[in-house]
Amino acid sequence: MTRQAVDAYDLFLQSKNHVGADSGFTPLFLPDFLFDFQKALAEWAVLKGRAAIFADCGLGKTIIELVWAENIFRYTEKPVLILTPLAVSAQTVREA
Repeated sequence: MTRQAVDAYDLFLQSKNHVGADSGFTPLFLPDFLFDFQKALAEWAVLKGRAAIFADCGLGKTIIELVWAENIFRYTEKPVLILTPLAVSAQTVREA
């Protein structure tokens, strides 16, 4: 590859970088039954727009996910698809 091609590819890769970019919105729905840390994580995820929550087992990732989905639904007025392992699907439906 020529130096020019490498420079062009570097510029292309830099244009794809979204680190630190917030593409979300202010949450429209944060239920009172959430613990403070769950509320903070749900709010952060909605504000970021793109987020991953790596919380430990039993800390409420499912309810945080559902609150995030409800905010997306209220903001866009479009359905939200949640993909989950089969072993977790019954819990997700129950908590929803």
